[in-house]
Amino acid sequence: MATSSRPTMSTDERMWAFVVGISMAVMIITAGIWAIKGSDDSQKTLTILIAGGAFFAVLGTIGWILEFRPWRKFDDLTTPAYTGHAHDAHSAPGEHSEPEVHEPPPPPPVIVDPTSVFSSEPPAHH
Repeated sequence: MATSSRPTMSTDERMWAFVVGISMAVMIITAGIWAIKGSDDSQKTLTILIAGGAFFAVLGTIGWILEFRPWRKFDDLTTPAYTGHAHDAHSAPGEHSEPEVHEPPPPPPVIVDPTSVFSSEPPAHH
């Protein structure tokens, strides 16, 4: 089973996500039908479906906000979330691995001015 940094959603959260998701799907499908058929003034059903989908999307969002009050569960990011990637996962607890040897960085590359090929003066050394 894969671990996630976010806890699973509660049943109530799933219900609100379902309400908003279905309403968004209804609006998208209705807009697609409307685009295929063209704008005709006699298509009151499509107008009602778009308005109903928007109403339920807003209602679901407001319902979720009122029920869960996300501003009360503010994460100040001081505690890192466990992602399942430990740095020393290959060693057993209590074992110490050999210290890593850090080599010095390579010297910086020598940069040559490409226009110096066309000058008669020898390149200056820095």
